[in-house]
Amino acid sequence: MTTPVMIPPLNFELVSPGVYRSGFPTKRNVPFLRRLGLRCIVRLCKESYSEEMCTFLHTGVRVVDCKTEGNKEPFKSIPQST
Repeated sequence: MTTPVMIPPLNFELVSPGVYRSGFPTKRNVPFLRRLGLRCIVRLCKESYSEEMCTFLHTGVRVVDCKTEGNKEPFKSIPQST
């Protein structure tokens, strides 16, 4: 049996031991995320997860939704209510 390719999500980084940050995960990132032993994911965007990601989340990973408007403009202000 072949080992799945481990591809981290875009902008994946360790914040502190056991705490990670990344861009929005895609189906190709699921094998990598499974290996981390995640217990909780904080989702900051409004996009829906892929079917593969939803299947992964149903293995006991808690999702906390904090949906915010994206800000890709470097000098655009984020409202204080966010």
